[in-house]
Amino acid sequence: MKTRSSPRAVKEGPPRAVGRLADRLAVARQLAFVGREPEMGLFKRAIAAAELPFQVLYVHGPGGVGKTSLLRQFGYTCLREDLGFVYVDGRDVEPTTDALARALEDAIGGLQDQRSDRRRVVALDTCETLAALDGWLRDSFLPAMPSDTLVVLAGREPPSSAWRADPGWQLLLKSMPLRNLSRDEAEAYL
Repeated sequence: MKTRSSPRAVKEGPPRAVGRLADRLAVARQLAFVGREPEMGLFKRAIAAAELPFQVLYVHGPGGVGKTSLLRQFGYTCLREDLGFVYVDGRDVEPTTDALARALEDAIGGLQDQRSDRRRVVALDTCETLAALDGWLRDSFLPAMPSDTLVVLAGREPPSSAWRADPGWQLLLKSMPLRNLSRDEAEAYL
């Protein structure tokens, strides 16, 4: 006796292509990404603007909500738009100013080897592991960044009150809280 499978959308695997495994992995991740249209729209408008509407995009939400996946999508968008993009995970950095400065400068240095006339995006994920460096990042490191660089910070907690209390950062920081996917998005993901 034949059994019928339940009607579900079937996702095809990533296309086979000559290249690196990393390329296939990136395609597979893009195929698995669903939802987040408002967040992606905001990011795309920001990087396409003649002048950045904000310098820091602060993505925050509970663990497992999709912050890292969203940052990956930001990276793929930058790749398609021929913009420089670097990603640093706070879990891979010792929580000292020297170690974080070195990690960010090494990543950004790779961007400087590319065309210097392009906008750049620097993503620092898992910021909660670097909470002790929040003041240094906000008051020393980030103000030295070129004004055509969008910095994306991602962590479990929203920006500290010091970000919100500073009149300059009030204008140059955009908070992006992430919540769970909608029911339709969750079903599409599954």
